[in-house]
Amino acid sequence: MLFTTIAAIADETLKNSVGMPDDLFKVISDSRGKSGSGGPFVKNLPAEFRRNYSIMIDTESKQSASPLLPRILMNNGTGTAQVAVALENPDHFEVQNFHQARFYHSEVRTRDGNVNLNEKACQRCHYNRPNWSSYPVWAGQLGFLHDTIYEGSEQAKLYRYLLESLAEDPIFSQLELPTGVSVKKTVDKTGKTKYEAQIKFTPGEVTYTNIGGKRVRQGGPHLVLTSRENVGNGDRMIGQFHMWNRNRVVREVEESKNFEVVKFALVGALQSNKSCFTDHYKENMSGLVGDFIPENLVRKLLANLGYKTFEELETDTMKRILSVHNRKLSAIKESLRKVVKANAKIAGELLSEAEVENRVFQELHYAHDNPQLYDGEEKNLKNVFPDYGAKRIALVRLLLEPSGVPVNRWSMEVLEGSSSYLVRDSESTYLGDIAATVLKAVNAKKDERENKYQDGKLTDCSALAKKSQEAIASFVFAPNPTNGAKEGKGH
Repeated sequence: MLFTTIAAIADETLKNSVGMPDDLFKVISDSRGKSGSGGPFVKNLPAEFRRNYSIMIDTESKQSASPLLPRILMNNGTGTAQVAVALENPDHFEVQNFHQARFYHSEVRTRDGNVNLNEKACQRCHYNRPNWSSYPVWAGQLGFLHDTIYEGSEQAKLYRYLLESLAEDPIFSQLELPTGVSVKKTVDKTGKTKYEAQIKFTPGEVTYTNIGGKRVRQGGPHLVLTSRENVGNGDRMIGQFHMWNRNRVVREVEESKNFEVVKFALVGALQSNKSCFTDHYKENMSGLVGDFIPENLVRKLLANLGYKTFEELETDTMKRILSVHNRKLSAIKESLRKVVKANAKIAGELLSEAEVENRVFQELHYAHDNPQLYDGEEKNLKNVFPDYGAKRIALVRLLLEPSGVPVNRWSMEVLEGSSSYLVRDSESTYLGDIAATVLKAVNAKKDERENKYQDGKLTDCSALAKKSQEAIASFVFAPNPTNGAKEGKGH
């Protein structure tokens, strides 16, 4: 009893430090020292967790996931707290929550009643951030594109099977089903129970087209896996994650060792309007070298990162950005192969590898989306995403990584075999927020009507350059925590 009381006090203290929501903390705290299955734990979670969830049929996390026994990612509807559990191991829960521009990770094992709040071991993969793919594609998630599955597709077949086979699962059975989805229970004369999934797909036109020399079906009746009309659970969660994660990123920049030293040069690296040297760095480094950063310091900064020229840094940055898209295509195909093979096993089919690949190819192209997104070739990826802002990100790397800021861990995009910097969808928000922070720090003029700082109003370039030269002379190199570290695995 004394041990439990002390543990409870410690939990409360730690809970306050990590800012865990009261309702979630109560469920976790009540689990301490109590053995039992994960079913009651999920039942006691706030209803929003059982309403907002994603079904992971493949994963790179420590928890397992497969098409027949998926991993369930539940969240509180605002993106500030998540709970994950693998149906294969329903007694082990991973918990993430966001508080004061920081992400915290905890662990609950209901089998033995162990609770570890703010578990440091989780950081080996998370690095103080969520691990989640960038919008709109999530490799390994059922409904990998916009949370959508199409009638007759491999994913729709699997979803129907899961609804029926897991109807009595202590965790899956507690999840709120999307609108138009239900499971009918019948009992025959022998007392045998049968479950039949009923799915009402939203009408849609079916078209056929040729892609890569193959005739594929596109569109048609579909279902969005969501607890709310029209917006998929994954779509909504990634928007929330981006909002909280960019707050984390801004905090890391503001708290960095050399923020006051590099803030004037950061203004130039992050500007979106025409100003002192925005036009210069689009073509070369002349706007920064000499005027804002002494050339000898630029050489030292580059050497610290392992590059001889800025062009090498920029090229490597683009390569890393593209690597995650190339790896994502591979990861999507890997998970869909597992889906196809699982469906074949359920149906008692024997498929050749060629037939498996044909079905995967069709599954990739049900949606009316640019198929070049999935072909994995760098030249086509550049056509789909023409402006990655690699030069701007390279400049940010040059100024912040030697200051000990892990820029390559700003992105939540984590897939084994890739090493990404900010991808296109998040660049405008993350870099834009950092720009607002440094503009405020250098006393830029604020447009009160638009409630933002105007970098275009910084017309006295010589004065700004002089301040940069004076400040950056005090630059102090700091170890980058990501140097030599192995990237964590993804969701």
